[in-house]
Amino acid sequence: MNINSIDLNLLKVFAALYETHKQTLAAQRVGLSQPALSHALKRLREAFGDELFLRKDGAYQPTQKAMELAPPVLAALRLLEATLSEPERFRPQDATGTFSISVSDYSSTTLLPRLCAEVAHRAPGIRLVVSQLSYLGFEDGLKSGEIDLAITSQPADAPMIEDERILREAAVFIARENHPLKDSLSTLEGFTSADHLIVNLFGKPTSWLDDRLSEMGLHRKVKMVVPYFNAVPQIVTGTDMIGGLPRRLAEVAVQDFPVEMYDLPLDFQPIDFFMCWNARRQRDPELRWFRKLLSDICRGI
Repeated sequence: MNINSIDLNLLKVFAALYETHKQTLAAQRVGLSQPALSHALKRLREAFGDELFLRKDGAYQPTQKAMELAPPVLAALRLLEATLSEPERFRPQDATGTFSISVSDYSSTTLLPRLCAEVAHRAPGIRLVVSQLSYLGFEDGLKSGEIDLAITSQPADAPMIEDERILREAAVFIARENHPLKDSLSTLEGFTSADHLIVNLFGKPTSWLDDRLSEMGLHRKVKMVVPYFNAVPQIVTGTDMIGGLPRRLAEVAVQDFPVEMYDLPLDFQPIDFFMCWNARRQRDPELRWFRKLLSDICRGI
């Protein structure tokens, strides 16, 4: 392909369609009407000799050729934007607008109250819109611009999504007061003898802990699976099940419910939490300020 047959605006259209999968959203991003975007897509197809995007279930899905082109094209646009853009000064006390963030129930309990207080104090004109984190969709939300930042327990695994570890958390478990196995729950035998309540977003009755037990030739009795950490204390309070939690959530549960906290009776890996954002917004002064604010909050807890 002759590079003279394509211009930068066409590459921006390619990137917008690849990241949003929607003609309307892509047109809004690049500032074109939908007919103009359709014409640009026609030129892209002619230039690359491939359909590039196929309509399926109301969305534009990339072809194999488009998936091969995407990493270098997106990286080139990112580099160009970073080179040409001048960092602007962001004055939080005078700022207006909205930050859209997506968080799990863990973050909504441990981080969100502090974040809201700091934003209200430092940037009173800013509005926060918080949505429930979807581990199957947060990367698409970041690419399309529907959300500005996501806080997850796994690093990003998609092109053009950046991540930064902001928090490391220990795993513990809780049991109701006067649990019948109270005297032995701190031992491996007592722990594996108890009935377990586990948290799994996808309804699977296993976790990394079961893999660790399996390596030791052991297993536990999983009696219930729930999708939210915040459901664990109430269920544990009324049953003989024990439930695993990140330590900071367990410390809150001990204050609010008649439960006790225990360390796991085996070696385990800490749980890491990450903030993720669209790499194309790496130099946005507003988002840089917001990310630093969140990092500072995490260092203080």
